[in-house]
Amino acid sequence: MGKLFGTDGVRGIANRDLTPDLAFLMGLAAAVALLLLVFLQRWIHTHLHGVSLLLTGRPEWAVIVYAVILFPGVFLHEASHWLAATLTGVRTGGVSLMPRRRTQ
Repeated sequence: MGKLFGTDGVRGIANRDLTPDLAFLMGLAAAVALLLLVFLQRWIHTHLHGVSLLLTGRPEWAVIVYAVILFPGVFLHEASHWLAATLTGVRTGGVSLMPRRRTQ
């Protein structure tokens, strides 16, 4: 049995089934997907904050609505950091789950 590359559905013998061109194209596809996700994330956050500002009419309330909508994801994200730090023995400091409004 030859040497296999990859564990996530890309399998084959190196330099026969998995050529350098295929590896390059897979990397390029991953980079394009990452860039699209970054732009999509920025678009969603901008428009979510804009819609909450339109609904409330007050910047302070818009930040609260924005934070409440995103809170479950932020909580899970920060909890995963805390869990990883605890399991690896790293000290943890304070956690901030709600955004702070910056002055312009």
